[in-house]
Amino acid sequence: MKSKLFLFSVLFTFIFHSCTKEKVTNNTIKEKYNPEQIKIYGKWKLINENPSSLKEEFYIFDSITPFLYYLSSDEIGFKNYESAVYTATKNTLIFNSVYVYEVNNDTLIIKSAPDNEIIKLLKTNRTDVDLKTWMSKSSTLLISKALPEMNNENSGSIAFNGNFIFFNSNYTGNNWFYKYNVITNSVVDSLTNSGNVSACYKTSTNEIYVASNYSSSSPLVKIKDFTNVGGSLISVTNFDYAKNLSYNPNSGVIYVYQNGILFSGSEGGVFSELFATEPLGVNIAQINYYTNDEFLTLRDNKIHRVKIAPSFKVLESYEPIKNFVIFSVSTNGSEVWVYGRNEINNLYEFRKISI
Repeated sequence: MKSKLFLFSVLFTFIFHSCTKEKVTNNTIKEKYNPEQIKIYGKWKLINENPSSLKEEFYIFDSITPFLYYLSSDEIGFKNYESAVYTATKNTLIFNSVYVYEVNNDTLIIKSAPDNEIIKLLKTNRTDVDLKTWMSKSSTLLISKALPEMNNENSGSIAFNGNFIFFNSNYTGNNWFYKYNVITNSVVDSLTNSGNVSACYKTSTNEIYVASNYSSSSPLVKIKDFTNVGGSLISVTNFDYAKNLSYNPNSGVIYVYQNGILFSGSEGGVFSELFATEPLGVNIAQINYYTNDEFLTLRDNKIHRVKIAPSFKVLESYEPIKNFVIFSVSTNGSEVWVYGRNEINNLYEFRKISI
């Protein structure tokens, strides 16, 4: 009897343990998923090696889209932004090249893999560092085809009045000054001309002011109603390579921009140097009088609104026109025209824009 009980006891124990073991073995062990912690998201300001530098650079790593945005403002105040696709893991960052990074409190340290170059950035919550407001937008209101064979050499400022623009071209093999209908894309009238020019239109008297945009030194002239071929002199100062000619309708001051120097003067008088870009240490392609003692400048394919007195100051920077390279900008204080190349069809165009 005892042996049977013992045997039963042993058998029960064996069955119990077998069942228990099988139960544990068949259980699924679930572990909580912990995704990699990407600490690079957000806005970061580049730590300048020179603390006195006014230049600012920011990196924005978007956590929703795979884009890195680079926002910058140079020491003069000209703004720019660029973007690139990026990927990031816990320690690796890829955009244009492969980098490793680490985050220590509010400091982001990025090291390039090949040469171990180090970039240090500081976390920032500045509200003005924003993609929507960093640079202002412009919009195209009207596109008019340029004449055949025109290129970036025809890049002086243009005069315009209503639906007509006035510009120089040698597309026929000889230089002519044209009156052009931007709606029909057709030549309305033309005058013979000895070389490239920059021009602006004086609405109050229906006169076109013309400045030389080629090597031969020439004075300013004005063309009345597009009828007098030679024009009449309006300055005793000669100019060459004049990239811009503009006019302040309130004061009557005429501005000529050539070789990095902005000259000013009155009709019939001597023009003198008003402002030079060399002390700024930057290359400004064009400067046009705009309104309220403000000027429109062209630099690195971007339009900027600036003041030159009492000191130079960038008031606003405008985003580049998508797929368009700007060679010249012209304004009468309310309307703005640009001349450039459409990068999609590689054709040259005049565009009326809103800023």
